[in-house]
Amino acid sequence: MKRRDMLKLAAMTAALLTTTALLTTGNAYAQDKKWKIGFSQVTTIEPWRAQFNKDILAEAAKHPEVELIITDGEDKTEKQVADVENLIRQEVDALLVSPKESAGLTGVVQQAIDAKIPVFVLDRNVDTKDYTQFVGGDNALIGRAAGEYAVELLGGKGKAAGNVVEIWGGM
Repeated sequence: MKRRDMLKLAAMTAALLTTTALLTTGNAYAQDKKWKIGFSQVTTIEPWRAQFNKDILAEAAKHPEVELIITDGEDKTEKQVADVENLIRQEVDALLVSPKESAGLTGVVQQAIDAKIPVFVLDRNVDTKDYTQFVGGDNALIGRAAGEYAVELLGGKGKAAGNVVEIWGGM
């Protein structure tokens, strides 16, 4: 399974499990409630993130009891913080956050947790462990594995020779 597919599936599953758990409270109100899930996306310009939004919207459409609100942080931390604050004011039942940067989103994630909103952090982490679930990769482990693989391709440990080019995306 591709990383993108795994993240989308995990994010939507986490949010739906949360709302399903809330539905099992047994009261009539909970059975008729429309669950509001907020998704703070860092940007919609990158093709990977645009496809992520399309796929998560398609999944949410299969669940008429779920209203999904997606915001676009426009690749700006301050815009994403404002978006999350707005979702908190809307009293979403669950919040998905794909942070632009860890430190910048930590405070607003804490605000959501303090407001008793389950928060699912996607792809990049925040600088606290005070959230409901993190869904993403271990970048240090991935980088180490990539480095070891490059050494192997270039002749092995102690014998590796060649050039390695690092290609950067957006900062």
